[in-house]
Amino acid sequence: MTADASSSSFSRWARFALGMAGCFYVLMTASVLVHEVIGHGGVAVALGGRLESFSVTAGFAGWAETEDVPAGWRRDAVTWGGIAINAAVGVAALLAWRWRSAPRLGPLTLVHFWVVTTQLGQAIGYPLQGLLFGAGDARSLADLGAAPRGLVGAGLVGIFGIFAAWALRRIAAFAEEHFAPADARARRRLLLLGFALPIGTLVVAHPGLWQFTVAQKVIFRSGVLLVLVLGCLLAARLTPAGADPSETRPISWPVAVGWAAGAIATGLAAGLGGIAAG
Repeated sequence: MTADASSSSFSRWARFALGMAGCFYVLMTASVLVHEVIGHGGVAVALGGRLESFSVTAGFAGWAETEDVPAGWRRDAVTWGGIAINAAVGVAALLAWRWRSAPRLGPLTLVHFWVVTTQLGQAIGYPLQGLLFGAGDARSLADLGAAPRGLVGAGLVGIFGIFAAWALRRIAAFAEEHFAPADARARRRLLLLGFALPIGTLVVAHPGLWQFTVAQKVIFRSGVLLVLVLGCLLAARLTPAGADPSETRPISWPVAVGWAAGAIATGLAAGLGGIAAG
């Protein structure tokens, strides 16, 4: 490989990694904000209470403090309100995606994809955390009996599998458009280095999961990394080649740098005391 070809390959990898990871970080943080403010806070206000304060940190974690919510089912509704709003936004965005005709890689498509993925990821992830670790808004699921807990667990795993397969197929299609890899081996390498590596780094490095024990954090993060790696390998194997190098739509430097800068600004804002009010 010549120096020019090597430089071009690195440029394509850097633009894909920065664009994908930067957009993910900004919209994942936004999904936490939606969860806390509109979900918990909005439901509390609708049921006669009020949102006293909230905070969203740099590590995809947050909390909302509500007051004057009547006891009983209303408090349960506030607890589950964050998950419900993430699910509603994610499903609406997914339906809009289905309405679009074969969306191709571009700035709008990138945002749309991560809105679907982060919102539905939250909506599925919280119940899984509650069921497996007894933590988070869905921690009551851990108190279910063996039979109902098994049924709920099987359902959640099935939903997560369908969701992960959809998301990873889209990522593989984006990589096909951005890189136009020559063969399956190149596709595997590009997905692992351009997607699994930067996203996995964010997952491992983020300081969230404050309710988890050290062992639970290790298990959770290892599970996410395993899904990323195995999912990328499977997606690379199943994605048919076909992108014409002359018709690709790679992520541009302005888009990649813009999302990277947005992610840094979001991280700094959330890290310096959190995105908070109250």
